[in-house]
Amino acid sequence: KWVLSVGLLSRRKGFDQVIAALPELAKTGIDAQYAVIGIGEDRDYLRQQAWQNGVADRVHFAGVVPHSTVAEWIRASDVTVQLSRSAGSPNAVLESIACGVPVLASDIPAMREAIRHPAQGRLVAREPEAAAEGLAALLAYGSPMPSEHARVRSWREVAEDLLELDG
Repeated sequence: KWVLSVGLLSRRKGFDQVIAALPELAKTGIDAQYAVIGIGEDRDYLRQQAWQNGVADRVHFAGVVPHSTVAEWIRASDVTVQLSRSAGSPNAVLESIACGVPVLASDIPAMREAIRHPAQGRLVAREPEAAAEGLAALLAYGSPMPSEHARVRSWREVAEDLLELDG
């Protein structure tokens, strides 16, 4: 099983929570691989967390990838994860849903707005135990999500939504 996160490597994004969840997830019999796309100030910290949690062999830092290939990475994953503390428009979540891949996301307003059906993903607290439980449930459910729950939005729709919010 493959789990993917995309974003700036910062503790605000919750990558460390996913890394800490991997040993808990393994207790359920799921030895998932975790791929991370992005760069940032916390890359060394996250590598250290992977070693300390005994999962360095299952955490893969891809660095920067061409934007044109991100959808391929998402479609190759079983689940994507975005455990951010806050979010405006959670593009990585919306991209995952558009690709038909379920998302594990932090239970914050922007994620609640993006994930509108259980087949699209699960909202959890930003803690390793909740992340492990959510990953286990989503990985057991299977991927990809049924096509009727994939939500593709055009840039025009996104812009109209933003203008509506700005009022």
